[in-house]
Amino acid sequence: MSNDQILTIERSFAASPEAVFDAWTDPAILSQWWGPEGVSVPDLALDVKEGGAWTATMYSDQMGNKIVSGEYKAIERPIRLVFTWAWSDEDGTRGHETEVEVLFEKIDTGTKMTLNQQLFQDRSGRDSHNSGWVSSFTCLEKVLS
Repeated sequence: MSNDQILTIERSFAASPEAVFDAWTDPAILSQWWGPEGVSVPDLALDVKEGGAWTATMYSDQMGNKIVSGEYKAIERPIRLVFTWAWSDEDGTRGHETEVEVLFEKIDTGTKMTLNQQLFQDRSGRDSHNSGWVSSFTCLEKVLS
């Protein structure tokens, strides 16, 4: 594995680990922050259980509709969430799949959240996801405040 295939982002939130975890698993909350700034989520389906499927349609004027989906691998509220991630082509074919692990750690000021996503095919895919997640987490911070 090379660093080009792994993305790690840490972010702190002034909210409890339970609140931050729930923001990832409650569709009413997730739809408010999921996706980079300027992106809406017109369609979201979550079957939040190990082995359960999830799918989201993200929309912006610039990119149109983009569909992403995966499967929940581990759900340990409020400590850890693991799921797969793959974009779908216009014909519905799923592309390269990565695994996302999100860790929630209680700290004095709230929660330190660490996202690990791997294995990307290349640096460009990793960097694109980095930009998207960083922007999404800015939206998440607004939702949690």
